[in-house]
Amino acid sequence: MKKKDTVLTLLKYLYFIITLSLGAYARRNGTLFLEGFFELCTIFLLSNLLFDVNKIVARAVNSLLLLFYGIEITVLKLGGSYVTPIMLTNVDSLSALSGKTLIYLSYVLVFFIVLLLPLEKVEYPFCIVNTKKAAAAAVCFNLVIVSNIGSSPLISAVSLGKTLNQMRKMSKERNQLIQNDDLSEQRLEFSREEVGDYRTSEFEELPNVLLIFTEGLSQHIIDDSRGIMPNVKQYQQQALNFVNYYNHTAATYRGLIGQLYSSHQYDNTDTNSFISLQEIMSNYGYQTTFINPEPNNEEFTDYLNSMGFDQVISSDCEDWMSDRETYDLIFDTLAERTDKPQLISVYAFGTHVSLDRSEYLFGDGSDHVLNRFHNVDYYFGRLMEKIENDPNLNNTLVIFTTDHATYVDEDYLKAFSETYSRVDGFCDEIPLFFYYSGMTPEVVNVEGRNSVNLTPSILDYLDMDGENYFLGNSLFAEATDNVSMETVYSIPNQGWYITTYGDVIAGLTEAEREVFMAQITDYTKCAVSQ
Repeated sequence: MKKKDTVLTLLKYLYFIITLSLGAYARRNGTLFLEGFFELCTIFLLSNLLFDVNKIVARAVNSLLLLFYGIEITVLKLGGSYVTPIMLTNVDSLSALSGKTLIYLSYVLVFFIVLLLPLEKVEYPFCIVNTKKAAAAAVCFNLVIVSNIGSSPLISAVSLGKTLNQMRKMSKERNQLIQNDDLSEQRLEFSREEVGDYRTSEFEELPNVLLIFTEGLSQHIIDDSRGIMPNVKQYQQQALNFVNYYNHTAATYRGLIGQLYSSHQYDNTDTNSFISLQEIMSNYGYQTTFINPEPNNEEFTDYLNSMGFDQVISSDCEDWMSDRETYDLIFDTLAERTDKPQLISVYAFGTHVSLDRSEYLFGDGSDHVLNRFHNVDYYFGRLMEKIENDPNLNNTLVIFTTDHATYVDEDYLKAFSETYSRVDGFCDEIPLFFYYSGMTPEVVNVEGRNSVNLTPSILDYLDMDGENYFLGNSLFAEATDNVSMETVYSIPNQGWYITTYGDVIAGLTEAEREVFMAQITDYTKCAVSQ
């Protein structure tokens, strides 16, 4: 073996060791490094062993294994975890990652260059290791270590493949049931005659309602001692504030429709034929509006149009609406003179992972994650000041929350790993508060209940009622004393179910999982059927 070939082969493996080290360091998780390192050693030893069989086979096997291994550790470095199904089901939203396009492309380019580096057999310095039996034993030894330590890159890739195959089968079976079965009787199982009345309205006449979903916002960011979101924190302290409150699903598509319909949804872009917040409020005389920050995203726009708002509106923009544009449109829409009270729902997109278009910087402006949250906080504060200074908007209820918890990627870990430790990368405590001018501050501990309860809580607070198919209940009702639908976090088509009961993120027992999986699967079949 030539010295040049030896150097190139060693450089090839060194690249993977460095990328793995960076990913494990970002997660502050030494076990991730050990798992990945032993697996890389296995690939190295196996490839070397196969050279004695056939050079072409050795190179082909090595390239295939390193391809999947490299994809996993690159995503670990950039995204904070190995590849998950939810990442793949959100490929249609890749345009939202435009803020880091060059960084991602550079990693991909370097990865494929390294993958193409020539591979030759490496002669070990000790003769005994060069024997076939010793090499085979070393491979087996490493496989035992990898399979017993935990989740390594290749094991994660295999697990992902199994999950995707299971998702495909489940979706096919579900679609056949929807097409062939009469679900009218099953729909009745989810029917409710009323929302429930656990809170008396504090409004003499129906208020304008502004419902703000801030993209990916965990409560700890508001609470951060560095004062990243001072305006949101100030109004939260002056409001009816729900604490120990969690998101019930991820990501945006599921998060928005799930809260507006008090539901779970199976596939990412499923519609819902049941009754929503906007439909019931429309029955009470409201004009309903959704402000769409991504008018150029056809799939997202179609998704919003399916929800039955009177109108879905946007401002002209090149790609997506900035925080400034979004909050200006909120105020302009609120200030319009109408004969009806208004329900204005808005998805504020500027805090989406990877985006970096902040006008108001945090501190020295060096951390674009902190800038994103500080920037939206500025525009929220400016909007609230405008509302409170406009006598025509005195009777306005502002509800502030999010579509889901903040996603844990490399930049998030860099910004918050020293101040906050996440139990789950997709589920976390999130903000929810109701505010109107002059109200008496109040704190409601919801003990781990989640965002499937948003719509019943809003309707209860406004003394509105109606027939519905809500999976959640009003947060003003007494919490149940066991795990219930109010505390189940789920991504149904991935078979992912956990609970936040008692303000603790934990797995379900097998019996609980079977119960809630069946209920949610049945619900989602009925919800998409007409």
